[in-house]
Amino acid sequence: MLHRKKQTAEILIDGLKVPGSKALNAILELIVALARDILDEFYELEKGAYFATILEQLVSLTCQATEIEDIEGLFVCQTFLFKYLRKWIIRDIAKHFVLLKPALKSKKEHVLNFSSEVFAFLVKNAKQQADLIQLLFDNLAEDSDLDRAVGRILFESVKGVNQQYHSKAKQLFDIIFSKFVHSTGNHFDEMMHYFLVFLLEYSSKDSFRLVWNYLLLDKDRFSRECLSKVIPLVNVAVTFRRGKLLSDSSQKLITLTNYLSFHRLDLSTTSTVLDSIENIFNNHDNELSLEKVNQFCEYFYQSAYTSSTLSLDQIFTFTKKVFSCSIFDIVLKQYCCALCSTVIQKSSNSDSKVSCFQFLAHLLVVKRPRPVFGEENDRLLTRYQLSFENNSKIVEDAVLKHLSTTANPEEMLYCVILIPHLQFLLEKAASIGKAISTVVLKQTECFQTSSPLIGQLLLEAIVALALLKEGKQPIVEITAECIIQLFK
Repeated sequence: MLHRKKQTAEILIDGLKVPGSKALNAILELIVALARDILDEFYELEKGAYFATILEQLVSLTCQATEIEDIEGLFVCQTFLFKYLRKWIIRDIAKHFVLLKPALKSKKEHVLNFSSEVFAFLVKNAKQQADLIQLLFDNLAEDSDLDRAVGRILFESVKGVNQQYHSKAKQLFDIIFSKFVHSTGNHFDEMMHYFLVFLLEYSSKDSFRLVWNYLLLDKDRFSRECLSKVIPLVNVAVTFRRGKLLSDSSQKLITLTNYLSFHRLDLSTTSTVLDSIENIFNNHDNELSLEKVNQFCEYFYQSAYTSSTLSLDQIFTFTKKVFSCSIFDIVLKQYCCALCSTVIQKSSNSDSKVSCFQFLAHLLVVKRPRPVFGEENDRLLTRYQLSFENNSKIVEDAVLKHLSTTANPEEMLYCVILIPHLQFLLEKAASIGKAISTVVLKQTECFQTSSPLIGQLLLEAIVALALLKEGKQPIVEITAECIIQLFK
């Protein structure tokens, strides 16, 4: 065999080139046997040219094969070639990676996955793993179509068994994330997205704790650019299957809160952080400690706004998304009320005050949905406690003043919704109720009869009057009075 190795290799290469050969599987078995028996003698034929030709033919056939038996035979052949000859293949890995590219860019999922697994076998067993990973990053920089394949190779490199990672996974994660945070280009972001999704689909909650250590960077040790690259990955992990792999949720909340205090984050990255925090509140609120939630609120509703790190709109938009979480009424509500009272009292910007009215009105509609009206539904109307502590009188005066002075029907609507839920105004229920009906009915005369705001404003006026009368007058009577007054 040693004397005839060249002739044997040529015969096998010619056999691989025969279209639709019935002898394909026999040829594949002979190639494996030859590689196993003479090892480097086989690899070094014509300075590696014969092996390169064989690998190129195998990759081409893999991309074209449709018969299950042929696909299986081609996969097995390549697996054993890489197993027996890995020492020499790694030496010329850059050249062989080029030959593997057609399979790595294949649209056929099974071809891409298998080829990635074969290359990952080399990464796992290489002495210089950093060099192979650098090769992957270099090729991705030149060809963005490799993003999914490189992500798959990296995943197969750290993958172990039973949802666990390979024994060398930690050192591979060190290399991968170090190179990623210092890379430039969207294709690297896409590649890491694929890598992370593959990990999320494979891992257990316990094994994924290792990955969290790389995702949650210390904001004081990394630049804005590094954080901006990793934070979208954090969001993918937090939101994956409603936080299935999220552990230590309270600590994750504080880490993400610390990111918000990083003044140099761009608007898009800040929104991504808020999206992650929102998902923690909505999917893991029962796991959060009150201490950590208060830490978040103290920054988010106090420091973030006063230091202009976050806009009022960002704060309100986020908060609206967590109204339904169980911890909102326990902790978040008091901070929301405190923020609104501060803005209403101190802000010289009338738009900011209106934003507070709008936010509070939205909160009330969500927390106290409007029932279908009728006598039997009187009992369904209840107040929602809003506490502004020492600023209650200031807030209530501001709401009443705005109701009487604004010409904007939407802003009037916010005020009408708010009034019956304000503490001190309940003491003046009769006079406030009369003021509401007077202002609302007067203003409706100015609206176009086709405007939906007429009906909405009247509806909220009826709700407000019913709440102010504390059930002493049925809704049917209140509704009738409003309609009679309107058409007098």
